[in-house]
Amino acid sequence: MENIHGRNNLLIWEMIKYAKSKGIETFDLGGIATDPEKRKESGVSFFKLSFGGKVTPVFHYEKINSKKYVLLQAAEKARSKGLLPDFVFRFLH
Repeated sequence: MENIHGRNNLLIWEMIKYAKSKGIETFDLGGIATDPEKRKESGVSFFKLSFGGKVTPVFHYEKINSKKYVLLQAAEKARSKGLLPDFVFRFLH
């Protein structure tokens, strides 16, 4: 099996150079692992970071509109006030 790591590096580097030649100022390689315990993700992060640049925090949110979510939120609130036993909350969750 051939070593393809060098080819991957070359491909990304050429893409970065091409983008720069077209006046593009940002080349986003996507997210990196923030948990160093995740071995696979940290390898991908190392690869991405090897090109230099800077890490920019990105915030993600997801709006959930489901009856189950609303029910769980209400159950959590009731549990925090001592109005719902833990075993019932665990059953719902």
